[in-house]
Amino acid sequence: PVFPRIFGHEAGGIVESVGEGVT
Repeated sequence: PVFPRIFGHEAGGIVESVGEGVT
């Protein structure tokens, strides 16, 4: 939940996709 907050504006879509797989 740290990365999605930092890149929430830049790679919001990417982090969300990867975040679901990583977390």
